[in-house]
Amino acid sequence: MLQYVCEVCHKVKTKGQEWTLGFDIQVEGKRVMRRSLVFANSWDEKRAIDWSAIHLCSEGCRQKYMKLTRAS
Repeated sequence: MLQYVCEVCHKVKTKGQEWTLGFDIQVEGKRVMRRSLVFANSWDEKRAIDWSAIHLCSEGCRQKYMKLTRAS
């Protein structure tokens, strides 16, 4: 059984909870590394196991994650 853990607060997702599914993709070019955050419209169990998937339990954690990624 897979467990999904919030990237920010480390809460564990339980069945039926609405969470935000996103993808944090880093692409390394010849001179720069680019980072792209993309959020899905809804939770997709099949896509949630993708290597670049991020799991966020609330809008508050989504906002904190976005602030943290801008700082790095």
